[in-house]
Amino acid sequence: EFDFVYAHDLLHDMTNPRALIRQVRQRLSETGCWVIVDVDCHGSLQENLTKTNSSAATFLGFSCLLCLASSTSEAGGEGLGTLGFHKEQ
Repeated sequence: EFDFVYAHDLLHDMTNPRALIRQVRQRLSETGCWVIVDVDCHGSLQENLTKTNSSAATFLGFSCLLCLASSTSEAGGEGLGTLGFHKEQ
């Protein structure tokens, strides 16, 4: 059982993020805290390229090459990640 879990920029990279979420919740103590940090992103490519972050195009390139590859590296991988875990997910 854990009192504190910190997840930085990783949920969207998991092939099965729901399983990770379930496992952390099962092992988190009743008064435990789970901090999830991810990149600031939006739900569409157009929004990501035009809003808030001037580095979004660079992030998108890395995300497609690394995050998407990781999140689809197993059969049935959810492939959530290009540019983080946005609020629509």
